[in-house]
Amino acid sequence: SIYLPATEATIETTPPKEIATHSGGETILIIDDEPVVLNVTRDLLERFGYTVLCAEDGQSGIDLARDHNGEIHAAILDMGMPDMSGCEVFPYLQNLRPDMRIVICTGYELSDASQSLLDQGAAAFVRKPYRPRELNETIRGLLSTREESSTQV
Repeated sequence: SIYLPATEATIETTPPKEIATHSGGETILIIDDEPVVLNVTRDLLERFGYTVLCAEDGQSGIDLARDHNGEIHAAILDMGMPDMSGCEVFPYLQNLRPDMRIVICTGYELSDASQSLLDQGAAAFVRKPYRPRELNETIRGLLSTREESSTQV
């Protein structure tokens, strides 16, 4: 048995400010081989108002990028996957969707491989575990930059 003290306090039902929705409904592709990370990231991004596509490995991510009929505004690409690393998947994504902003992520510090992808055009680097506010600000910032550059054409 677990006994908890009674309280008259009301339960907050609105989301915390750091998880407030700041999205315009863009589509985000997540490529990560860890099911828990994939599901939590998907749920988090959906709470922000994004449409989310999920791929559990590099090849599935490439296939989704190739076969999805609509626009994919951004991708979150895990660097450390067993079958195809983020370094191997990145050029395919760039070739298939040149306008898609790619965020690379890992549970480790920024490595030479990650820095190399940033030098090749990756839009941002985010370290796992994600903080909801940091992830949303990163994605919102790079999508805003993308929108500004497309309106200046």
